[in-house]
Amino acid sequence: MRRFLVVLCGVLLPLSLLRMPHLSKAQDQRCFEETGYCISGPIRAYWEANGGLPVFGYPITAQAEETVEDWTGPVQWFERDRLEDHDKLGVMAGRLGARILELQGRPWQTFETVDAPEAGCRYFSETRHSMCEPFKSYWEQNGGLPRFGYPVTEAFDETIDGWTGSIQYFERRRMEHHLEYAGTPYEVLLGLLGNELKQRQSLPITPEPDPYPGPAATATSTSEASTPTSTVEVNTPTSTSEASTPTSTSEASTPTSTIAPEPPYQPGVCLTATEAELGRLINDYRAEQDLPPVALSLSLSHVAQVHVVDLHENRPDTGTDSRGMECNLHSWSDKGDWTPVCYTSDHRYAERMWIKPWEITKEVYSDNGFEIASKGASTAAEALDLWKQSPGHNNMIIEAGNWGEWQAMGVGFYEEYAVVWFGEQEDPQGTIPVCK
Repeated sequence: MRRFLVVLCGVLLPLSLLRMPHLSKAQDQRCFEETGYCISGPIRAYWEANGGLPVFGYPITAQAEETVEDWTGPVQWFERDRLEDHDKLGVMAGRLGARILELQGRPWQTFETVDAPEAGCRYFSETRHSMCEPFKSYWEQNGGLPRFGYPVTEAFDETIDGWTGSIQYFERRRMEHHLEYAGTPYEVLLGLLGNELKQRQSLPITPEPDPYPGPAATATSTSEASTPTSTVEVNTPTSTSEASTPTSTSEASTPTSTIAPEPPYQPGVCLTATEAELGRLINDYRAEQDLPPVALSLSLSHVAQVHVVDLHENRPDTGTDSRGMECNLHSWSDKGDWTPVCYTSDHRYAERMWIKPWEITKEVYSDNGFEIASKGASTAAEALDLWKQSPGHNNMIIEAGNWGEWQAMGVGFYEEYAVVWFGEQEDPQGTIPVCK
C-alpha cells in the first residue's frame, strides 16, 4: 500500500488505531521501577506491539478513567504519549502534537503554510505542509499517518529544555533532529509530549481558531435551485469523537425525489440503476487517467447505502459538536448499530468514520475505508462532476497525492445524497449485483 495502513494519520491518523486482544490476568501487569507505574490490559498490549519504551517512554500515571476532549474512558499517560482504550474500537494514541501547540498559544492553524514541497520532500495538501528528511524517512518507516498524523508545521529550529535543534510538529507527535546522535538510531527522537502536556493540562485552554479550509471545502452545483454541497473525508486522524443527537425530520418519511429507488430500499442487497451508473462513470473517468477499474464491492456498497439512508432520515450533518463546530456529510447519527460521529472540518473525529466498513459489516471487511459524499445532485453524472471540480475529491477518485491503490468501491445514492467509499482491501464478499 502506498499510503498508510499504518497515520489518520492516526490521523489528524490516525493516532494509531489497532484492535488488540485483552491479556489474561496472569500476564496482565508489567511494572517499571523507574517511575513506579504499571501497564496492563489492552494498553499494555498496544505499548508492547508498537515500539515500547523508545516510542512511548515509561508510564507516568496509573491507568484511570479520564475525559479527553469529548470522550471518557480508560487513559494512561506515558513520557512521550497518551494511550486511550476505546473498547471495541481499540487503543488509540492521543492527539498530543496539535494539543500542545494550542496550550502554548500558537495553534497549528496559525503556522505559515507552503504550496509545494522542495525536492525530495513529501507534501500534504490536507494541512498544506511538507515533510523533509530526516523526518520524512522516520515518519514513513515508523507508522506513518496513523501513528503520527499529518504534519501541522514545517520543520523549524527551537530550544527545548536547553537543547536547540530542528523540530517538526505532527498531529500526534513532535519529532526532533538530534545532530549529536547523527548516524545512530537516535538521530530522530520523539518529543516528551506526555510529560509536557501533563504539566500544562491545568493551564487555561487557548480558543481554537477557525480550521484551515483544506480539501474538505464545499463544492457547489449551479444546476439546482438549492445549493448542493460536497465534502471529502481526508486522512486526518483523531483520538476521540463527539456525536450530536440528530432528530428525524418529517420529510424523511415521504421520499419524493425522482432519483430515489422504488421502495423498499435495501442496503447491502443490490445497486439501483443510478448507483450502478455512478460506479460505471467513476471507472470510465479512471480509465481516462490510465487507471484500472475498481470492483464494485458488496461490503462497501452496504456501508455507502446505509449512510445515505442515515443522512436522509436522521440528518446527522445538521448538528454541532461540543465545541460548536458544524457536523458535515461524513457524520453518522446515533440511530443505528454503529458508532455515532459528528465529523467536523478539522477532521478531529476521523477514525470513527474510517472504521465504518468493519463496523457495519461486523468485521467481514476488516480494513478502514474512505468516503466522498455530496448533497443535492440529481443524477450520477452531476454527482461525479461535483467531485471532479473539487481537488480533494478528485484526488481520491484518481489516487493522486497520498491515496490508493483502491481495490474496492462502494456506492450509495438515495434522495439528495450520493456517497462513494473506497478501500485498499479486496472485498471478501465480492461484488454487488445490480437490482432487477
